[in-house]
Amino acid sequence: LHARMHTSGVLPLIAPEAEAPPLPIELELQYGELKAEVDGRASDILELKSLEGSYRLEGPSLAALGTITGTTLPTTKPFEIRGTAAKSGKVWSTKVEGLSLGSSRLAGEFEYDPSREVPKLSGKLRGKRLALADLGEAFTGSSEKRERKKKAPDDDGRVLPQQEFELPSLARMEADVGVRLERAGPRTRPS
Repeated sequence: LHARMHTSGVLPLIAPEAEAPPLPIELELQYGELKAEVDGRASDILELKSLEGSYRLEGPSLAALGTITGTTLPTTKPFEIRGTAAKSGKVWSTKVEGLSLGSSRLAGEFEYDPSREVPKLSGKLRGKRLALADLGEAFTGSSEKRERKKKAPDDDGRVLPQQEFELPSLARMEADVGVRLERAGPRTRPS
């Protein structure tokens, strides 16, 4: 873990929120291949009671981000996310202005509440295009099965693989996410 933070003072960042107003911060983090930049305001950084600002994240897979945030996200192609985020108490909210994931271009608004008995992610995902291939093996099947399919093609027109999804981690989180896409498919070409 590598971190660098710039701020105009330290005491308000480590004092309880009621005693000090939020201070401007610039934060750069790197955890393995996951990188984050935050420009905003924070208070009581030891408890992280409040944070708001703009951010940019990039990493090898959304699953790496899920590991850090405690959410269940799919193994994907490398990604970059730009947006704004806020934390009040234990609830996080974000407006994703741009999510680049392979050839997919997405956006949305989300809220994550880890204080519930089963943590809940809610929101709306929208975008110009979603290529299921960018979401990795959960939607495209394993590389071994793709090789078998090349040798014996299945011409039934299926988009999703016909196999059981083994995703036990989904029991760790409830999700209520609406989806509105202009174009989706196994692979989409940039327009």
